[in-house]
Amino acid sequence: MNKVLPTRKSYLLSSTLLLSVLFGCRGGTTYETETGVLADSAIGNAEYRCGSISGTTNEDGEFTCPVGSPIQFYTGSLKIGEVSVMESDNVVLVQDLLGVDRNETDNESVLLMAQLLQSLDDDDDSSNGIYLSANSLSIITEHVGSTEVDFSKLTEDDIVDIVGKASKSLVSQEDAKNHLDATTARVKASGKSGVPLESSDNTNTGTGDSAAVLQTLYLNTTEITTSSALNVGTEYRLTLNFDKDINSSGVSISSYIGATTSNISVSGRSISFTYLMPQRNYTSTASQLTEVLAVTASAGSISSSSSLSFLINDLANSKIQLTLPATKSTGVDAKDIYLNSHYMIVGSRSDNKVWIYDLEAGDISSSAVEISSSITDSGFYGHAVSMDNNYVVVGTPLKGGGTITLFKFDPNIISNTNNDQTEIVSTDLGLSDQYGIDVIVKNGYLIVGANNKSGGGQTYLYKIDSSDIANTVNSEVILNPIDNHSASAFGQSVDTNGDLIVVGASSMNSNGAVYVYKIGSTDLTNVTQVLKLTPPEITGGLEEFGYRVAISDDYILVGQPNYDANGFDARGTAWLYTIDHDNIANTANNPIQLIPAEGEISSLEFGNTLSLGGDYAIVGTNQNGAEVNAYLFDLSATDVNASQVSLPAMDYNSPSDGTSATVATNGSVSAIRAQKNGHVYLYKH
Repeated sequence: MNKVLPTRKSYLLSSTLLLSVLFGCRGGTTYETETGVLADSAIGNAEYRCGSISGTTNEDGEFTCPVGSPIQFYTGSLKIGEVSVMESDNVVLVQDLLGVDRNETDNESVLLMAQLLQSLDDDDDSSNGIYLSANSLSIITEHVGSTEVDFSKLTEDDIVDIVGKASKSLVSQEDAKNHLDATTARVKASGKSGVPLESSDNTNTGTGDSAAVLQTLYLNTTEITTSSALNVGTEYRLTLNFDKDINSSGVSISSYIGATTSNISVSGRSISFTYLMPQRNYTSTASQLTEVLAVTASAGSISSSSSLSFLINDLANSKIQLTLPATKSTGVDAKDIYLNSHYMIVGSRSDNKVWIYDLEAGDISSSAVEISSSITDSGFYGHAVSMDNNYVVVGTPLKGGGTITLFKFDPNIISNTNNDQTEIVSTDLGLSDQYGIDVIVKNGYLIVGANNKSGGGQTYLYKIDSSDIANTVNSEVILNPIDNHSASAFGQSVDTNGDLIVVGASSMNSNGAVYVYKIGSTDLTNVTQVLKLTPPEITGGLEEFGYRVAISDDYILVGQPNYDANGFDARGTAWLYTIDHDNIANTANNPIQLIPAEGEISSLEFGNTLSLGGDYAIVGTNQNGAEVNAYLFDLSATDVNASQVSLPAMDYNSPSDGTSATVATNGSVSAIRAQKNGHVYLYKH
């Protein structure tokens, strides 16, 4: 038989378990039976019932039932589950018992059952099979009562109590999942043809010995193939499956591209190991690497070696460095880079210049077109920039009390954009307002922050007049928070998705706040504050929550760069909120805290700059001389923090580039602006 799973007797389990047997019944009726296996490793001494047949699984986890009959399984009086019909592999996994997809090994009930069964194994080694002693079954019945009880009624406390009464140690949830993942991978791998390993030493001292066959590589329950891709900077637990038992000694796994392989463990026909390809600095422009793992293992007396390959996603490889026509330094408080679906706009406030780049050009660097204001050449022109498909806006917050320049964008001849422009200043401008500290233009709306208006800040909303942009100022609506906002820096950061507006007030009540407004009518006669967000955690005061904000159709992202953690001053953090479109107040509930992979680093100021685009969020830092300056998160991932990719904002040998002054993403391309030399680094996803 072709054995694939560890069992008590032989550490193996049959993968071909259909036994065609005719059983006679009274009256001459016959029926065909089939033999299956109950498994998280083979599970022995569990009761099964199928029609008129009942019994207990043997040490190999085997049971025999009429073909096609429903099967119930019990441990004492506890019904652990049932299946209406077995899968084609004739294996019943824990997931099958609970009616859960086999890939969902992180399901709460599945993990509880895996913990219970693995913890009660009589020899405390589930890698060689699980056997439930009579004492363990008696304790289960004593706990739940003699009347049949369904497993779904049990809680985590029940599991802890049962395991404790059995004088056993509770297997951790992580270990239980790893074991179940390996079991599931082995079941999925059974019957695959595989590629024979070539003998490395040509020795054969055992009669009948032959080289093992490497069949599959799995990440949890997902098979990895040549076209599969893992991510740089993420740690994975992988499992190799063979067609023979592998000796526990003499196993080695090496990486062609320099990844680390560690914590190697052998169980029956499987080798599990931890894989990590760390972030490095590359000069290549490829966004994927081809990994080749060289594997050496022995089965019996034959030592064999082979290799297998798959892809590694590495955004750092896709880096394009743009040297701006003027390369003076920028500032960490600037918001001088913005991406829409086709173009990037970059400001250089030290030079009072702005350029637009075509992201779809063959040579992006040479596509730069300068956007010049006919009104100003000073006052930090280019400190804040934004553009959509129709308009360009540039903030100049230090020219008097501040001003902005609005351009009508010409995508056919970008330089013509300079021909249709107008200056806009607020109707109540004061000399120290810093009007234009942040700007955003989208869907015909223009929003301008003035974080020092009357000492507390103010924000301005306009509906752009497409027929004559000079008339745009006439639609001005002033936004102020409902509560007192003196010294709040309201308007420090602004953004919109065309329906909602978010405004950061990074000094509100010393720690910061974010305000959300609803655009209720296109003529701006109905704009209302619908939500206020405050810091989910306050660590040391002066948190600067709302220093940077971003909004997409589904998310709000808020930076808190002065967030302290465990004594690490200004480590920084960011908070991701999912917008509840049915009840906006629920948006404040349960935000995801984004944390950089490097963990707790003083003065990192993570959240100093950020952006949302498509399914991605990018968050930058203000850490001088750091190799990694920004982190890209996949918002569609089950674990958003685990999905992050570290992006350097400079060449490793050029620390003079400095920190990420500004970051931006459109979901397909991400950009980082280096503070000291002003370079822009683009990463194609």
